Amino acid sequence: MPAEVHDEPTQTLAEVARERKRSVGTLLGRYVVLSELGRGGMSVVYIAYDPKLDRRVALKVVRGDKLTEAHRARLHREAQALARLSHPSVVTVFDVGDLEDDTFVAMELVEGKSLREWSKQERTWREVVNVMVAAGRGLAAAHAAGIVHRDIKPDNIVVSDGGAVKLVDFGLARDLGDRSVESVDGVSGDSDPGDSGSDLAASSISSSTLRPLEQITQHGHVVGTPAYMPPEQRGRGMDADERSDQFSFCVTLYEALYKQKPFKASKKLVMDRDEQLTVADKPGIALRSLAAPPPAKTEVPAWLQKVVTRGLAVDKGHRYPSVDALLAELDRDPQRARRRVAYGAMAMGAVAATAVVMTWRLMPSAMQEVTPSCGTGEDRIAAIWNQGKRAVIEAVAVKAGVAWAPRAVAAFGERVDDYAAQWKTMYRESCEATRVRGVQSPEALDLRSACLDERLGDLGALVDVMGEAKIDALRKAGEIVAALPPVSDCADVQALRQVVKKPAGSAERLASVDGELSRVTAFYAIGDVTRTLSLVDRVISEARSIGYAPALAKALYWRGRAKADRDGGVEAQAAFEETLAAALTSGDDRLAADATARLAQESLWAGELPEFHRWSRVAHALATRSRAVEVGMFVDQLECMSNHFTGKVRTRLACLRELAGRRDAAGKQSEWLVTTLGLAATEAGELVEALRWLERGVELARAENGGDHPRTLEMRAYLCHGLNQLGDYARSATECGDALERLKKVAPDDRKLIARLQLYLAQAEVGLKRVDRAKPLLEAAAAAEDEEIKLDAQTDLATLTQTKGDTSAAVTQRREALAETIKVYAQYNPKHPNIIATRHDLGSALLERGDAAAAADELARADAEADPAEISPLALCQLRFVRAQAMVRAKGNLAHARKLAADALAIHRGAAPDTERFRAQRKEMETWLAALPAS
Repeated sequence: MPAEVHDEPTQTLAEVARERKRSVGTLLGRYVVLSELGRGGMSVVYIAYDPKLDRRVALKVVRGDKLTEAHRARLHREAQALARLSHPSVVTVFDVGDLEDDTFVAMELVEGKSLREWSKQERTWREVVNVMVAAGRGLAAAHAAGIVHRDIKPDNIVVSDGGAVKLVDFGLARDLGDRSVESVDGVSGDSDPGDSGSDLAASSISSSTLRPLEQITQHGHVVGTPAYMPPEQRGRGMDADERSDQFSFCVTLYEALYKQKPFKASKKLVMDRDEQLTVADKPGIALRSLAAPPPAKTEVPAWLQKVVTRGLAVDKGHRYPSVDALLAELDRDPQRARRRVAYGAMAMGAVAATAVVMTWRLMPSAMQEVTPSCGTGEDRIAAIWNQGKRAVIEAVAVKAGVAWAPRAVAAFGERVDDYAAQWKTMYRESCEATRVRGVQSPEALDLRSACLDERLGDLGALVDVMGEAKIDALRKAGEIVAALPPVSDCADVQALRQVVKKPAGSAERLASVDGELSRVTAFYAIGDVTRTLSLVDRVISEARSIGYAPALAKALYWRGRAKADRDGGVEAQAAFEETLAAALTSGDDRLAADATARLAQESLWAGELPEFHRWSRVAHALATRSRAVEVGMFVDQLECMSNHFTGKVRTRLACLRELAGRRDAAGKQSEWLVTTLGLAATEAGELVEALRWLERGVELARAENGGDHPRTLEMRAYLCHGLNQLGDYARSATECGDALERLKKVAPDDRKLIARLQLYLAQAEVGLKRVDRAKPLLEAAAAAEDEEIKLDAQTDLATLTQTKGDTSAAVTQRREALAETIKVYAQYNPKHPNIIATRHDLGSALLERGDAAAAADELARADAEADPAEISPLALCQLRFVRAQAMVRAKGNLAHARKLAADALAIHRGAAPDTERFRAQRKEMETWLAALPAS
């Protein structure tokens, strides 16, 4: 019987629940989910972050309820085989494992365009052949490793932004020795020849729509995509082998060359055990005989059509014996061979060598042949990063004398290795794009090579500077490499072309400036602001003297960053404004976008919100125009932060959720991302969600840095805050107490973090009724330089005073706290939730002192100023309940008081988590409301 077409199965409630648990920020093994990339009937593909190796990956999760143990074992074997297959044109498999009942495969994330999208632009037949030959070499390597792909099509060939060609989605692949008929995944039902919907191109990010897929295969049915499938694969797939991949490859090549498929979808080309095609009985007949001929007006030469046609033979025995043989024919361009003969004759007839050179140069560029000569770049990397350099930096860790330093240095080494690997990959890909595949001009190669030279200089300077770093630099060693300009920028030829060319006659001086700029970048990366400013001022002077705007813009940018870190204000803003002007003058739109984003940040820190929003809009526009994704994400983070300043706590939470869920979420500091989400959820009263984020932040920080690193201890501090809000004081006291002791040993000079831990530990002690332990901790925290920590500590000291019965002193302290809170937050929003909360505390203190009328007035004002759409529902609940109590004691409107209390109870029932603390609160409210007189 012909293969059946199956719709995508409806999800069960269990499946829905499982996928909800895999929302943004979820840990799958060690991987952090950033967003969903695509899904099929049996699997979901996520963009995920690998904190161990600090990189984003494509994570394909195959549902366990669709796998037998045999399928699972085979999936492991296939992934392991692909992991051993190292080829530049095959997507890399990093890891395979099991997650509860499911199985995952972590793969290389390739950012680029599918062949289908790439082909939408006008391409010459030579460009198409070059790309397909590159993909074919990857396919041949897979065949050599014993792996058949079984789903070659335009959506599964990706041309990366750097020019590399990658064969992706081996989800249907099978070992050549495995003749089982059962598939481990579903496939797209591309039954419509015009349908450009994408299958699970698991490792590709492009503008294709990733949609739920119609499946034409389940266990025991056909696997593949019908429009690209050879006849022998259309039955039960029993005879699919490397020649089947060759057929699909040639369908794909035909479509890319002629902009149409080689046959009509209505033509019946199905074979299975019981039914053979009529054409199959005629050995050697080609699929061409069943299809409309290629377009009459085509530049594709006849020899190439013959090569493709043989690969489309219905009888696989009449195709090429291997993909290698097919590629050899594609490389054997008769016209090119004739040109080579002509070149040889010209050279033989030349009188002198100079005449040969002149003849070569005068030939049309299309006739010139370039000898492939691309190195790996390994020697250049080894000159700046080698065992000797590692040893020097490791010695810095030993000298630091703290337990976490060796691990931090190891993390730095891993980041350098990764940056170096990216550099080598792009170095080779860029060279081959011009000299081997012929898809990139020599001018573009020169631009990219110059960019790569700059990146190599930056990396070398950073390695050298780290060899003399101090302990402050080691604390953020794992992040330092991220401060370097990304290698990926060197793939953007359009942006590189826009930058003003270097003036003639200044090569030596500019080389010196470039070297000094690399050192400036390195000094800033390790946090040495003093040396950054000292050196950058000299570089600015020299760049002005030469009159080269691009170098001046970069130097001014680093001056602005260093000034912003030291004291911010006018000097930082001035430097960034100059940077913006110089960057726009020099054509460096990405730097202009970054400088504008920094101007937005400085405006935000200064409380100048209208100015912030103006700069933010400009920064977004520049980031979009220059494709500066990281800058755009930074501006998005600032916009989320602006909601924190203005007290729009629920808007901030929604902003951060959206930010985390976007496909281009950076993930470089994922513990910060999830912790910031946790703090925002806490502030918005989403306490259970908050705890989940905060715990994840600790897990990620510990996995990255170890348990004693200050970063991990800081994440634990924020976890304590979430536990206190939830009412789990015992766990909070344990967490905070341990983290504080560790911090005093490993970073005794980190006064801000010590004060934060003292504050949260004190709050836990108060919750445990251990007031005597809490007071000295609060007094120490109240002396902190950080304004928010100081205000919180002062508020909690007033609570202690109030608890001890000194209500007059408590009222005085509450008034002082309110004045300080207004001073800090009113500049952003005179009705800021922190002001409302502090006014609530004052009302409570007045009520406890017996000033019911004054309390009712303060609480009424707080209630009037609170925005129910933004304030935490738990905070609003508490405010209204205390206000109702004050109104009753002040002999106010009893009916209004009852309504306020009832509203508070309803809010509590809907928003409060089911914990001991909140159950006790709810019981207290219910009891009070029940005892209220009827009138």
